[in-house]
Amino acid sequence: MPDQTVRPGWSSKVSWPRGPLAVAVTVQQYPAPPARRTPHEMVTLIEDLIRVLDRASGGYRHDRRPTQAEAATLATIPCGR
Repeated sequence: MPDQTVRPGWSSKVSWPRGPLAVAVTVQQYPAPPARRTPHEMVTLIEDLIRVLDRASGGYRHDRRPTQAEAATLATIPCGR
């Protein structure tokens, strides 16, 4: 049987349908939070984002929609999630 010790950051769920005894106890482990990006990685990401959005906004100012290739690039911009 695996170790069922509740550790910090975990949670436990207890089922009590009837009576004073617990029928089932489930221990759930939550995934670790994603690693943070370094400041250098963030600067590079933001510079690339500004470059792509400037190019797209310039086209919209002149009543031009982005091409399929430009739209695909805009759709793949990471949101930081």
